[in-house]
Amino acid sequence: MLVSGWQQALTLVAVLIPGFVFQGVQSARIGPNPADRELTPRLIRALALSVGFLLLYILCLGPSFTGWLLDPQHELGGDPRRVGIVGIVLVFVIPAVAGHIAASFLTRQAYNQTTFWQTLFHRADDPGAMSWRRALFSKESNYNPVPTAWDYATSNIVEDGSFIRILNAEGNWIGGRVTGAAYFTSYPEPRDVFIDEAWRLDEDGTFIDQISGPAGVWVPCTDARLVQIIPPPPPDPADDA
Repeated sequence: MLVSGWQQALTLVAVLIPGFVFQGVQSARIGPNPADRELTPRLIRALALSVGFLLLYILCLGPSFTGWLLDPQHELGGDPRRVGIVGIVLVFVIPAVAGHIAASFLTRQAYNQTTFWQTLFHRADDPGAMSWRRALFSKESNYNPVPTAWDYATSNIVEDGSFIRILNAEGNWIGGRVTGAAYFTSYPEPRDVFIDEAWRLDEDGTFIDQISGPAGVWVPCTDARLVQIIPPPPPDPADDA
């Protein structure tokens, strides 16, 4: 019997979505796989995972699951709420939990430097080892979601009052002091910076004095040879006196 109506739509969702949910949850914990840069491998992997979940549901639920999908007169079809609850559990909740467990397994394996079976069954008796409880319920991971070193530096290192100097492709130094009005682009935009307090630099990159007049300077950094961040000078004790 051919599936039709809501059953056909739910079957299509059940075949495609669980794999993407699994991959999304796993990637959020341990980072994307290098192969995920290409759409085709992600689609193939998601389809394979979804088919695996579907076969697992058939194996565990048996005729009740296949009857629900294939029989338009199945008793579950007359209760939209039950259909929604079952669909959410099968399509989203179970794949998400499975993705989290898989990510925890890989995190524990990398942390303890163990084999597959050791990671699965070995107890973390060493105080420095990662237990299953710690892997499942902590946020520890080697993955940092910050996409580039530029984003990390501009978000975590640049303080208000820092000095920035850029050696451009022509070998000239450009820079100044950044305050709250400065702006750094972030991924995926090209690297550039708006320095709100422009300074004059000599040939060696030494800051000479502030340039009066302009309200700031925009500097593209995509082709820059070097970008240096200089922390703000410590406060003068005489100013506190």
